[in-house]
Amino acid sequence: LNPQEGVYFVAGALSLADIGMLHALSTLDEMKPGWLAAQKVPKLVAFLDSHRTASWYQEYASSPRRLPACPIDFDFNLLHADWHPRHYEYTAPLEAATAGSRTSD
Repeated sequence: LNPQEGVYFVAGALSLADIGMLHALSTLDEMKPGWLAAQKVPKLVAFLDSHRTASWYQEYASSPRRLPACPIDFDFNLLHADWHPRHYEYTAPLEAATAGSRTSD
């Protein structure tokens, strides 16, 4: 993070790099609460905290179209284990709108 640019990775505005990091860090924090803070990476914690309060992030996080995590998303040992369907089970049930399609009027 560049201190002159605020809480963004690339420029003084939200970019794809920020969205990717937000997805990764928020998934990690969701699966292992407090782990990120325990790693003594205050800039990453500040980055996550500052964007989590933004209205666009709140809308994304509460969207029924957001996919819940799977165990393989946060347990890298499963990448090297024999394949098993439970590695890909969602940690929360899918909402009807998650896999639904949009239709135009």
